[in-house]
Amino acid sequence: VANPTASVLDFHSATGWTKTNIDQAIYVWDPATSGFLTWNGTTGSLGSGRIAPFQAFWVKANAASPLLRINGNGPKSLVSTDFFGRKQAEPASILEFNLLGEGMSAQAFITFGEEGVSGADAKDAYQLESLAEDWLLLYSFGSLKTKSPLVINHQPLLEGQDSRVIPLHLAAAKKGEPIKGSYLMDWKLPSDWDSDLEMVLMDHVNQKAIDMRKESAYSFELEAPKSTNSNARKGLESVLAPRAVLFQTPYALDEEEIPSNARVAADSKPKRPFTLFIGKFPEGRIEYLPDFPKLFSPAPNPFLDQTKIRFFLPVAEQAEVKIYTLLGQEVGGFPKTEYPSGIHELEWMPQAITLPKGIYLIRLVTPTGQFTQKLIKN
Repeated sequence: VANPTASVLDFHSATGWTKTNIDQAIYVWDPATSGFLTWNGTTGSLGSGRIAPFQAFWVKANAASPLLRINGNGPKSLVSTDFFGRKQAEPASILEFNLLGEGMSAQAFITFGEEGVSGADAKDAYQLESLAEDWLLLYSFGSLKTKSPLVINHQPLLEGQDSRVIPLHLAAAKKGEPIKGSYLMDWKLPSDWDSDLEMVLMDHVNQKAIDMRKESAYSFELEAPKSTNSNARKGLESVLAPRAVLFQTPYALDEEEIPSNARVAADSKPKRPFTLFIGKFPEGRIEYLPDFPKLFSPAPNPFLDQTKIRFFLPVAEQAEVKIYTLLGQEVGGFPKTEYPSGIHELEWMPQAITLPKGIYLIRLVTPTGQFTQKLIKN
């Protein structure tokens, strides 16, 4: 759609609009960056919700029979603007990512609010397909079980022992063809961030954990997917009409969900490059978490009368923990339970038996696979 007036319009004005079945995010094409600038009323690369006279912009309908109407002068703003403005101060609880590489740039945002959900909500802004041949895109998913790419990802508030696992992707092309490039990603943490919660960037390509509270930037190389995205821009025109509205991520996607172990090798599908982990680590020791379940070494180990069994799940799923002798005799465990994503801790205190000294095996069983750790009883 377009601003049909000779005035600046504030899309998020409290008066002057009739909006039915319309998301809060707006999108404006910026030919200088070969990407869409976005604003959802709180944050985004557009800098505000003000739309210049006759400026074209995009909105997303979220149900049938959408309606967008201007009523009188309510949405008109006295503040002149263009779509490069970044004049509003950043509110709290916004995580901003900036990506530079191969002469291009991209931004992505993750916000935390009372109305946020892991799935789709009205304050999400989607990664749209670029209208140019050269582009750099940075986007996240609401969770490992959602598959709509987002440049503004509106998440629920973090409370208590909550943890969050958020996939983070990037894609790039020159003249419509994927490229291998060198990149620098930096970030700005929310100003009100809980000091007890770690925020760690997991690099799955290099199997590294980057403590985002201690580091402010990360440089890396990444090879774009070998198969060209079916929607990649090809042509000589400066701007081409999109073949699809939402960007079709070139990373491995299942028909129903992003698989919990998205590093598919059998058919050479590309890996998921990054995951953002928010939560607490055992003993406060930050370490790399893969994009599949992990069973940590128990603590204490060796133990006398009790020990803590810790494991990580990238997605919410059922898990079962059993303890065996080396001969396969079961001596304890925890029944199959549905756990949320994150790191979990179980305290094992053998009571029904007098456990002899020796070596035991802890086995974590999930739909993704089985994982074991050695346990020593003194």
